[in-house]
Amino acid sequence: MNQERSIIPRPKTVLAMVFAFSIGSAASSGPGVQDAPPMPSTMLAPPGSMNEPTAEDAPSSPPWRPGDAIELDFDGTPARLVLQNTPAEVGLPVRLRLEIDSDTPASGELRPVWPTRDQPLGEFEILGSVPPASAPTAGTVAFAWEIRTFASGVVELPAFGIRLGTADAQTPARSMEVASVTGLDATPETYRDISGAVDVPIDRPWPVLWITLSLLAAALIGFLLVRWWRRPRPTPPPVPADTWALARLDELAAGDDLPRGRVNRFYIGLTDIARDFMERRYGIAAPDRTTPEFIREAGRHPEVDPEHARLLGNLLRSADLVKFAGDRPASTEAGRDLQLVRDFVHKVGPRPAPPEITSSNPASDSPTENVASRSHSHHRRRAVDEAVDGLDRLEERS
Repeated sequence: MNQERSIIPRPKTVLAMVFAFSIGSAASSGPGVQDAPPMPSTMLAPPGSMNEPTAEDAPSSPPWRPGDAIELDFDGTPARLVLQNTPAEVGLPVRLRLEIDSDTPASGELRPVWPTRDQPLGEFEILGSVPPASAPTAGTVAFAWEIRTFASGVVELPAFGIRLGTADAQTPARSMEVASVTGLDATPETYRDISGAVDVPIDRPWPVLWITLSLLAAALIGFLLVRWWRRPRPTPPPVPADTWALARLDELAAGDDLPRGRVNRFYIGLTDIARDFMERRYGIAAPDRTTPEFIREAGRHPEVDPEHARLLGNLLRSADLVKFAGDRPASTEAGRDLQLVRDFVHKVGPRPAPPEITSSNPASDSPTENVASRSHSHHRRRAVDEAVDGLDRLEERS
């Protein structure tokens, strides 16, 4: 009995062994013991090696250079497939030229059937058949087909089939070098990364600006000066008739006509002063009238005193004897005539203030007509002076 009891294990011992075994199995299968997944080889490679093709990535097909031809056989009909682009570029059509011997029967009637656009062709896109760019060589018939790719570098063109009539031909795979717009040798490290804003200096043409402003200022000043010069100036008040006549009489008295014996010139100046005074004082056009006409006009004028008209008439008649009849009065008599005209001017006095200007005023009172009359009187006096000078010269000779 004791021997059998020692062979059979106790229940507690069995439970402890089962529990220990289950814990060991769970620990061996837990996440902490599981091996980590292998790291991709690209993560271990250096940064520069990702852009460089390795021997495994390089296309295994032979290169196809522009101008090279691939010989094809359509059940006894020889043909050549030529790469025409020099060189191939990204995004631009790549033209393949199929040349068939024209000596082959029905070569001109058959046309090749190229792969359609929906068929895959590696990294290339099928554009379709196009007319040949150049005339075929002698003894051949040419057909053209275009493809393109947006990949750059060495790109592999997979094998594809061409049908000519009932015959098929398979082109081998070829690799071609496609130039990028940045060049075949360009790498991302060639270009700098995007950086912050850069201050660009702007050349300010200060001299040109100052010159322009100076010219504008000068033009403005010139414009203002012209406006100021052309501004309407106030008309100076007319000199009173008596003031003007007395000043002219003083000039005549201070002259040398009487001391030099130029009596004619003296009386011409004296009568001109008297006539101009009557014109300025009463508005009578005296220089255009003879002495009798002037005396009659002065006698009819409502503002001229009859006594003044008589005195002036006597003076003008005496002066006409000197100017035209050869009378030679003494210098004392000429001085009395000068004083007579001066007294006449003092008696008549200045012109009274003109009435309010209305449309009924006579035209003879207008300033424009008076100015024109005085201008005519000046020309007449100049002509008379020249005539008197001639008479004086004749008298001196005699």
